[in-house]
Amino acid sequence: MSPATPDSSPADGLRFTDVSGAAARPGALGRASLSASEQLLRLCGDVDAPEAADLVTAGTDVVDCGADLVVDLRAVTFLGSRGISALLRVHRYAEAAGRRMRVVVDRGSHVVMRPLTLTQVDTTLDLVDTVDGQG
Repeated sequence: MSPATPDSSPADGLRFTDVSGAAARPGALGRASLSASEQLLRLCGDVDAPEAADLVTAGTDVVDCGADLVVDLRAVTFLGSRGISALLRVHRYAEAAGRRMRVVVDRGSHVVMRPLTLTQVDTTLDLVDTVDGQG
């Protein structure tokens, strides 16, 4: 998978729908079904203001549909404060609705882990190593 787009790859076999808004870079956010009760949002590239708004919209939509949410940040190249805020907002929304939200990260990636650690958001979010929740 190229970091520029969340298209399906032979490795995971998932079919993504581009749910990026008009202000975001096309392909920055994709949505796929993992099961009847779980949806995946995969973010690629920079995640700041435009992408953060799309994340909140797509994330709350998943929760409103009654599904648990998995947010994959492994292809993120920049995680800004608005992206972190969006993750927290969707996490709280899911929690209030009785749904689960997991965040898939590459723990060796300073691009994502450093801002999450510095803001102590890593202690709030359910960070996992793989889409299936291992780690």
